[in-house]
Amino acid sequence: MRVELAGCREVSARLHSIQTAPSARRATAEWVGLANEIDAQINNVLATLG
Repeated sequence: MRVELAGCREVSARLHSIQTAPSARRATAEWVGLANEIDAQINNVLATLG
């Protein structure tokens, strides 16, 4: 579970950096990448529960 929590902290830090990004295009690309990573982390957590 610690690995998942560490991953969530990393995602949170990246989310903050995206919110302060100067370029809208860069921010949009980062949001897509971040959403994919969040989805993968959720799937990993669910896989460990099942």
